[in-house]
Amino acid sequence: MESYGYNAGTLVKNLSAVPSFNNVFNTSGTNTYTCKGTPFRLSLQISVKPTQLVWQLSQVNNVTPNVNVTQVNPVPTDSVTVNGKKFYIYTLAQQYTFSQVGTYNVPITVFHPSIEGCGGSVEIALPVTVIAAPVSNFTTNFSGCVGDAVQFNATTTTSNGVPTNQWTWAFGDGNNGAGQNPVHTYATAGTYNVSLRGIADDGCIGDTTKPVVVNPKPTGAITQDTVYVCNNASATFTVQNPVTGDTYNWYSAATGGSLLGTGSTFVLNNVTGFVNVYLEVIRLGCASATRDRATAAILPTLPAPVVTVDSVSTNTIVFRWTAVTGAASYQVSTNAGGTWSTPSSGPQGLTHTITGLPLGTSVTLLVRALGGCLPAVSQPATGQTVTDQVYIPNSFTPNNDGLNDVLRVYSNVIRSMKFVVFNQWG
Repeated sequence: MESYGYNAGTLVKNLSAVPSFNNVFNTSGTNTYTCKGTPFRLSLQISVKPTQLVWQLSQVNNVTPNVNVTQVNPVPTDSVTVNGKKFYIYTLAQQYTFSQVGTYNVPITVFHPSIEGCGGSVEIALPVTVIAAPVSNFTTNFSGCVGDAVQFNATTTTSNGVPTNQWTWAFGDGNNGAGQNPVHTYATAGTYNVSLRGIADDGCIGDTTKPVVVNPKPTGAITQDTVYVCNNASATFTVQNPVTGDTYNWYSAATGGSLLGTGSTFVLNNVTGFVNVYLEVIRLGCASATRDRATAAILPTLPAPVVTVDSVSTNTIVFRWTAVTGAASYQVSTNAGGTWSTPSSGPQGLTHTITGLPLGTSVTLLVRALGGCLPAVSQPATGQTVTDQVYIPNSFTPNNDGLNDVLRVYSNVIRSMKFVVFNQWG
């Protein structure tokens, strides 16, 4: 009768891309091992070519999958000679994982015609020791701001002292990396779940996933693009919609430059010409990518407008004034500058009409031009509504003495007339 034998237990490393274990048995009698959560493959060395192998995985605790596997007339994947005896290697294609540490025996039923009794079969046990999985962790050297490089630093510690020299990364934004200390840059802000896998030299894997927060770079705007002031006066700049907790820095240049001040308001003193200031915003340690610019400028000195009475009627007076170069708008006042209002022709108009006046009413108008260092105010102009009365003198003395030599008819309501003078004899 042909004798048979099997060898139990030393590990043969598998250096494929997906780490796995081939449990190959030799005469040493020691158990093979795997790590908790690490995929591995079961292998058996036996000195005969069995007609059937039944791997009774359903009887093993904490293994996934735990379904029996039957191999009929299995083909050996390899062979090995140990102490002058040839052994055939049979391997399950399925990968398995253990969820708990411990020592497990995998029952295997071997069928071969040379085995007497028990239906030509014998049950053997494949011992597997499951040790704790490696522990992986990583730290970052990072400003926390989008667009800045993140330096990742990985560590992996094994329970059996086996060194680790392989790390793979999934940065959470669709990009992957390798190595113990990769550098990655995120294009957009957000929270990214970064996954690290440390692969020990014996194939055991240690996984970890940690969030990395990438903050956006803030933006800031100055309320006015240009602040106009009189010569040697102060220009005040303010932040548009300031956010509590943000830091606002005012600089003399778009990049670099001198720090002029901080805060949501900045006052530039003694302005004598065009001066640019630049706003930087810092939020959660991130500075704005660009600085917003504003300019201080000197207002011109405007000439006063010249106002005249354009036309009058029984209840209306129309005033007109000359255009002033550089004026942004005009205002009018009928109470000696006590109050000012927009002209009836609009803020840039050059006329103002007052209606609904009683007969013979006088109105004095002031006009001021705006847009200069100070408002330029005109001299007053007075208009009076006309009456509807007619006055005809009852005598005149045409003797060329310069007094009442001409007979005139006085009225504001006569458009045309025929005038005839009769002497006392008709």
